[in-house]
Amino acid sequence: MMKARAGIGLATLFTMWAMNPIAAQERVEIEVGEYILETYVGEYEFAPGIALVVTLENGDLFAQLAGQGRAPIFAESETKFFYRGVDAQLTFTKDASGAVTGLILHQDGVPDQPAPKVSSELPAAADVVEIRGDVAHRGDVENELGPIEEAFRSVPDDNNNRRAYADVLFRLGNIWQADDVIAPLATASSSNLDDLQLGARISLMMSDYDRAEMLFERLRDLADPNSEAYVTAIQGLVMVYYQTNQYDKTRMIELDGDERRSTLLTFMQRFEGEPYQIEWATSERVAHLPIINDFTVPGALPLMKLEINGHPVEFILDTGGDRLYIDESVAERVGIRNIAERRSRYAYTGGESVAEPLGVAETVTMGEVTLNNVPVVVAQWKAMGPTSDGVVTTQMLKQFLSTVDYENKQITFRERGDASVAQVLDSFGNQSPHEMPFFMSATHLMYTKGSLNGHEGMNMFMDSGLASSMPLVILDETVEFLGLAKNDIPGTDYYWSPINSHGIGSLQRGAGQALGNVLVEENSYWRQGFIFDALISHQYLRHLGSWTIDFDSMTYYFPESGRSG
Repeated sequence: MMKARAGIGLATLFTMWAMNPIAAQERVEIEVGEYILETYVGEYEFAPGIALVVTLENGDLFAQLAGQGRAPIFAESETKFFYRGVDAQLTFTKDASGAVTGLILHQDGVPDQPAPKVSSELPAAADVVEIRGDVAHRGDVENELGPIEEAFRSVPDDNNNRRAYADVLFRLGNIWQADDVIAPLATASSSNLDDLQLGARISLMMSDYDRAEMLFERLRDLADPNSEAYVTAIQGLVMVYYQTNQYDKTRMIELDGDERRSTLLTFMQRFEGEPYQIEWATSERVAHLPIINDFTVPGALPLMKLEINGHPVEFILDTGGDRLYIDESVAERVGIRNIAERRSRYAYTGGESVAEPLGVAETVTMGEVTLNNVPVVVAQWKAMGPTSDGVVTTQMLKQFLSTVDYENKQITFRERGDASVAQVLDSFGNQSPHEMPFFMSATHLMYTKGSLNGHEGMNMFMDSGLASSMPLVILDETVEFLGLAKNDIPGTDYYWSPINSHGIGSLQRGAGQALGNVLVEENSYWRQGFIFDALISHQYLRHLGSWTIDFDSMTYYFPESGRSG
């Protein structure tokens, strides 16, 4: 990916941002579809070492001359854009096929200056941050919030104010507030592509699948089939069908070109029948799966015995995983049927990309419940050090109202629904449980709100499968934002930072330690489009007594006693 340029020499002829503002001709802004704006993104070279970078962010186009600040540009036609404050315009040029070939700078008192397009490569997320003015961490975005919120409150009928406010709320991970703000635009008949994309994604993250499907369908119908917005719509629909176990609906989806297809879509299209069909052994529709190991010792995670295709196996629990994970040697032994393949990177692979067959288990029995037709990822699991046969993951828990009961050393699966929730709440007796909402990004990444050193509203990824000796895993950007010390851990690439206080929701704890330099994904902090502040590990969760995950209301339940300890 292209890196943001720095240190490029400038000719005075092109220093339009250094000009004294003049009375520019009054121009009228029009709306241009994002699928058109996307074609203008890239780098345009006036002369060797003198380039203009055009970026697209939240439906708005920006231009940045090397060494100068970034400025928004506004459409007065489909190809001609203008600046505010200076009398300067940009006209994008196209060839006979409609492909963008360059631009022309029109500037008062200066001959028109053409610049051919030399790159269409989108900047990496980190580079966009640089172009936006060194928006590096939470503090930068929180500083944006006040003025944008004030503008929205002052003129709530201004759709641009509404969009800007929803965008900054989303980037802060304030998903529920962002939904309140963007929903009136996203669900309106006159919705533009930006509104639809944000509204649809938020609906998906909140598990409002009916609304998400409706918005992604509308986005698909409005977007140009060759645009990124169209691909976003298709990917969104695939995710809706994935989360609702409607794999058969993907057979109606067509995407030209391998680069536009995801391995998830291919897998779902090849999958036969309905996934995760549930059979209960008793009329109570409750199953208990004992934890058979001491998960309090360093490096240990809860281990359970289950059966796959009638064969006994031992699996750990990890909410940081997606589909049922099984070691490749075990998969061969129990007869997993492979139907596709993907490549993935993990901490346990040292960040290296590995091939993973995708398959189907005919049956997975966990105590008194059996799942039929279960999606499986076949991993090089034991080769990387783990001794278990595989992993019970978030998608497995999602089929039930699931309780991870650390105190009684068992996982309890209940039929999803209000009656089961009432049963769980009754189990707390006279104590009121801690209830906290969560949202889910991608296929399985669960986030809730928490605090570090008294700073509220931070986004905590709930990863029960991280066997860190420390309760938290922290990102470099969070360390910088909070001004924490980094203490190297000898013989490793990791560091640790002292934390004065931390917590999730109303469960607040005292001092602790956070482990750094753990995550292997590039730009993990912004990878999901919102801030990822810290990770809650097994070491944190096991002290809370129990953890019930309600995927219907998107709510966690913890016992009141989890307040301390």
